[in-house]
Amino acid sequence: MRVMDSFYTMPDSMRIIFTMTTIIAAVAAALVFTLRRYRYEHAAYYWFDTALYFLILIQMMICILLLAQVQFSIIEGAPQQGAYPLLRHAIFTAIAIVFAFHIVIKKPLLPLIGLIASFLTLPIVETWTGGLFPLSFAAAILIILVSSIWVIIKTRRELGSSLSGLSVMRAMDSLNTAVLYYRKNGHILLRNEKMRELMIKTAGRVSYNGKRFLETVVVANSERLSGPDALTDNYMYRLPDGVWLFSVKEFLFGRSYVTQIFATDVTEQDNINLILQENQLRLIRRQEKLRELVDSIEDIRRSEELLRLRAALHDEQNQKLTFLLRYLRTQGEKAVEQGDRYSALSDFVKQGDKLGDRYSAFSDEQSRGDPLCSELDTLISVYGEAGVRIILNDDMPEDADTASALMHMLREAAANSVIHGYANEIYASISEAGNEIVMRVTDNGTRGPKRMREGTGIADMRRRIAAVGGELKVDTTDGFVLTASVIKT
Repeated sequence: MRVMDSFYTMPDSMRIIFTMTTIIAAVAAALVFTLRRYRYEHAAYYWFDTALYFLILIQMMICILLLAQVQFSIIEGAPQQGAYPLLRHAIFTAIAIVFAFHIVIKKPLLPLIGLIASFLTLPIVETWTGGLFPLSFAAAILIILVSSIWVIIKTRRELGSSLSGLSVMRAMDSLNTAVLYYRKNGHILLRNEKMRELMIKTAGRVSYNGKRFLETVVVANSERLSGPDALTDNYMYRLPDGVWLFSVKEFLFGRSYVTQIFATDVTEQDNINLILQENQLRLIRRQEKLRELVDSIEDIRRSEELLRLRAALHDEQNQKLTFLLRYLRTQGEKAVEQGDRYSALSDFVKQGDKLGDRYSAFSDEQSRGDPLCSELDTLISVYGEAGVRIILNDDMPEDADTASALMHMLREAAANSVIHGYANEIYASISEAGNEIVMRVTDNGTRGPKRMREGTGIADMRRRIAAVGGELKVDTTDGFVLTASVIKT
């Protein structure tokens, strides 16, 4: 039987099916070869793998030519003997060599499939099988088609999970960051989908020149910011629906420079910065008010400190002057008649200072918290030695602050009574009226018709009583009467 006779005796429909199947197998082989090129694996197996799929693609092209020759011969009415026998043997030999290298690398499955498919299409197989050769040929085509589909699916998965050019591009398109790379002349090397959308938002169209897009759109309409290093420029681009930060950096890639542009949506961060700036301004204003308040408090503190020092100095000098005047009035005449008046005056001053120092020493003990000291008892005792009786009808209140304020009032009132009223008896009464504690101080002194003028002593008494929530009243209608009313705590 002549070579290829079995194809001429086949029905036309079968030859058409054979031809279409072979074309589909060739397309599948071409797609496999293209996809495998995307893996970027520079290993020995990669080169043999690429060579194998290239040879299978050539084999499918030869099979298409073989069927085309049969169809052309039938149309011309002159059947021809054989079809590309040397080329079919050459492709089989090449696949066998690649298969041998794959055996060394220990990955023979795909090369073995290609070797079997190539063998089934050889002229010698046509001679052996005779009229069954179309079945052998169809088996080879189906083997190539099925294996190609399987490799396409497998390679597609590999590209989706490995760092290939296609997977990197897919990953970049999924980013929320817009990415653009272009050469010095503006030629765009890479641009992801987000950058394409951003170009439309900012320029109204997709730009195909990266340099022009940067200069005429980004730089011209942005606020320039300082970059993280000397090689990076940052630009803040404000759109109606958001704010984008463009980071531009130039670096050497191969023998030429490439410009890299990253654009990030910083709308949320910008809103937060605005809120922080407003809060910072509020804090600055509050800080200024607080500083003014602190200055006012400092002025008040200094004023209160001056008042306290004046009151302390007034108390100390007032007590000494009280005792000195009392001695002069009671014993001055008698002492002067008995001796030298200057010596007597000196003794009176010393005696007055002695009593004043005694009372001051007691006050120091009180300030140190000595529980054995009683200011009221000391006040009554010291004034008694000077010939002045202090009569109190009841104990001081239990509240320490209230008692301290009333004690100061009694001490100051006693000094005023001796100095200004020439009194030798001071009467103090403590009573309760509703929710108030009332202290009333009078004396047996006499005062002239001259109108009284309140001085440091009464002003200090008013301040002390007001500090514990009380009120001080001065009545000079009938003598000299001090009345303090303090709310009970």
